[in-house]
Amino acid sequence: MFSDAFLEPYRSRSDDLADAAIAEVPEAAPGGLLVAVEAKAARGSKASHRLIAHAFEVPPWVDFKAMKPGHARGLERSIRSGLTLLAASLVESFASANAAKVLVSSGRLRKAPERRLFETARFVFDIALSGGAPPGSSAHRNVVEVRLLHAFIRGKLVARGDWDPSFGHPINQEDYASTLLMFSHVYVRGLERLGARFTDEERAAVHHTWRWVGHLMGVDDALLSRDVAEEHVLYEAMSRRQFVPNDDSRSLAHGLLDAMAGRAPFYLPAVALHTLSRRLIGDRLGDALRLRKSDPWERAFGALAHAASLQDRVERALPRGRVAARTIGTAFTERVIRDGLRASGESWATSRPH
Repeated sequence: MFSDAFLEPYRSRSDDLADAAIAEVPEAAPGGLLVAVEAKAARGSKASHRLIAHAFEVPPWVDFKAMKPGHARGLERSIRSGLTLLAASLVESFASANAAKVLVSSGRLRKAPERRLFETARFVFDIALSGGAPPGSSAHRNVVEVRLLHAFIRGKLVARGDWDPSFGHPINQEDYASTLLMFSHVYVRGLERLGARFTDEERAAVHHTWRWVGHLMGVDDALLSRDVAEEHVLYEAMSRRQFVPNDDSRSLAHGLLDAMAGRAPFYLPAVALHTLSRRLIGDRLGDALRLRKSDPWERAFGALAHAASLQDRVERALPRGRVAARTIGTAFTERVIRDGLRASGESWATSRPH
């Protein structure tokens, strides 16, 4: 399962539905790419119609109710969720040298790494708040918009003529599947390393959410793990194949962590964020990314994880405590993302699809 022979062909495959639809959209698309594709579909475009049909098709295995326990855990642990998203999910995603080439080639992440964090946080938060991005929700539109944006970027990189095919097709299927793992497997693992406790039901709920998001993003069904155990096998295969950081990986990781040093909502110095990232992604990748480490900060994060674990035990014994934590966490997260986007030059409203 997930052998090199199985995975390698996916490095040359992209998202045919999105690529065909985006080819019909003019570069200037008022209202967003999805609005433009919907307009094309309404006027009889077969490529755009196929993309929209796929986006609104819910496979029989999808169960939005089963996703709820996972959303609840993330919202209850808002600060730790943000730290994990920053220091684990995003930083570990940079460890894939070939995938990092897309971020470097497009140039956007180098110019505004903090915006990347808040946009990603908004993306994840909207999915959780909507109950898993069901069709008809703003989160669902946001996911499809991102899918089309990837197709747009992919087309631009290919058209430039300087993309090295040895990296694989830009934003290819294997890289898509690897990225999904950052928001499911790596996210849960990171929160657990910060003291959060997950039941089997909650782990399954997080996995189920991102399996559906992967389908919605156009990831091949063969790369969408069926359960948590299979997801772990896929992660091991991906980490073995992809996680060999290079100078691009290190530049992206350091750029993001250093850009967030001393800034809201964590106000942690750079060395603390580097140390935290090491704790969450492990010393092997931490060494490869040349992340710094501070023993005092490592002890502080260890104490935080211990205190957080005790907090979880108390809240599970007092259900109303979890409700309060979820309410406070939701309000806090919304404010942090809104303020973060505003500080980076983008508003909460205009950054969302219309």
